Amino acid sequence: MAELQKALSDSHLAIYDEKNTVNSLRLEYEDLLKLERADEKRIKELESLNDDIENNKSNKAGFKDCRALSAQKTMPLSRKEREIMKASKVPNKNGKSVMSNRSNESNKSDI
Repeated sequence: MAELQKALSDSHLAIYDEKNTVNSLRLEYEDLLKLERADEKRIKELESLNDDIENNKSNKAGFKDCRALSAQKTMPLSRKEREIMKASKVPNKNGKSVMSNRSNESNKSDI
């Protein structure tokens, strides 16, 4: 009789341990699902940003060389960067070229 009670007690302990293991695995699984959903959401956001960039390649955004003056002198802009810089400049009433309003607005928001 004592052996049966010990075996029953051991089986209860084994079941308790298994329940704890299952619960911890379920919690870990739920955490992984949350991470996966967050990753999928982030991937969709990045893909939409990439699509926006690809769709707006022909629209040249305003470009301002924000490097330090010493860096501008020692490392000149590449040909592509110079083209973007020229495309973003608009002549004003005095005949001088200035940055377009679009790039000026973005510069104000950076401050």
